Amino acid sequence: MMFGSELCYRIRQAVPADIPAMSDIRLSVQQNKLADPGKITDAMYLEHIML
Repeated sequence: MMFGSELCYRIRQAVPADIPAMSDIRLSVQQNKLADPGKITDAMYLEHIML
């Protein structure tokens, strides 16, 4: 979103329904790839988004 010459972002708290997309993004990176993607579970994402 742009206001004048300033770029503004809207940030919201992640919810459990976001976990599949967050996982897809994390697993699609080309750099800093996980050696074992199975080590990052949905429960781990949930633990961090429910702080």
